[in-house]
Amino acid sequence: MKQANVRLPVMTGDVSGVCSVLYELGGMVVMHDPSGCNSTYNTHDEIRWYDQPSLIFLSGLKHSDAIMGNDDKLINDIVTAAKMYQPNFIAICNSPIPYIIGTDFEAISLLVEQETGIPTFYVQTNAMHDYVHGASAALKKVVKMFAAHKRQSELPLVNIIGTTPLDYTNKKSIMSLKSWLTAQGYEVNANLSFDTQFDELKQLLDADVNLVVSGIGFETAKMLERDYGIPYVVGLPVKGMEEQLDICLKQAIKTKESCLAYEREDSYEDYLFIGDPVVMGSLSCRVKGRVLCPNESAVSLLTTGGQLIDGEEELIEAIGHPEVVIADPLYNYYIDENVRFIELPHFALSGRLYRKRIPDLLTFDWREEDES
Repeated sequence: MKQANVRLPVMTGDVSGVCSVLYELGGMVVMHDPSGCNSTYNTHDEIRWYDQPSLIFLSGLKHSDAIMGNDDKLINDIVTAAKMYQPNFIAICNSPIPYIIGTDFEAISLLVEQETGIPTFYVQTNAMHDYVHGASAALKKVVKMFAAHKRQSELPLVNIIGTTPLDYTNKKSIMSLKSWLTAQGYEVNANLSFDTQFDELKQLLDADVNLVVSGIGFETAKMLERDYGIPYVVGLPVKGMEEQLDICLKQAIKTKESCLAYEREDSYEDYLFIGDPVVMGSLSCRVKGRVLCPNESAVSLLTTGGQLIDGEEELIEAIGHPEVVIADPLYNYYIDENVRFIELPHFALSGRLYRKRIPDLLTFDWREEDES
């Protein structure tokens, strides 16, 4: 059970994770909720509103609808909007109230699909989990529904899986990642789901390897390996990690075996990294450090010495005595004033507070920051 946070805000919730990962794929996302989850997503968890439109709707659940189980209104509203906008798909997610009263979303999805002829699916959320939980579930659903073979290439094809503004807020990180892959002789086949388009989803199965760049993409990559034999590599080509990641990608293509590119068998107290397990695991791979991760489903992505932290009490106990800490500025409250603190803002935690200070992760060299 999640411990209460006293000073830290909670991580972005699962409903926002669903909306974020599906935002650019041309679908319609419906939150079944009175208003709270929608306003949180609108005002805190999404940066693309002014640049790119998306079909994200709120059901406007009333007390009477919840008590009486008025599902007809929800179904009729979804069908009316879908016939008007003709989205590529319809995704339905929910807040705690419909979850508690046991709304049958699978049946609702089936009825909506029968009425509209548009692929419709339910993503099980309840606003009690973090964004990785919701985004991962939504990504698996949409990939399972639409992934197909479409093209061929003379170059090795790579899918980038796990990009959303919640972890990759600075779009330069995506641009740099694509440029790096091209420079190494790969071709980007698909990128899910920031700076992307629906057609990329439909050619997903053509890839030779999946590159997982955040906790969001891990479950989808495992599914693609299990069902279609596409291996995955987990990691990010940050400073000092480029050669290792390139070797791992080539090895995965050759042997069809998946791996964590930042795998390590030792753990040290010198450097402490707090955040997404893939980003922080990659940043820590060349130093005597360890990773703490607040995402509830990150255990499989942590290497030796890595630890999942559940609330502030566990965070305080796990910090230990590092010489340097690399983390979102909000964590600085818990770090001794004599410890060197290097800021790496995480949008899923601190939102817009430090957005302008979020760097291109591939050019961010925290070791230079440490020396300055």
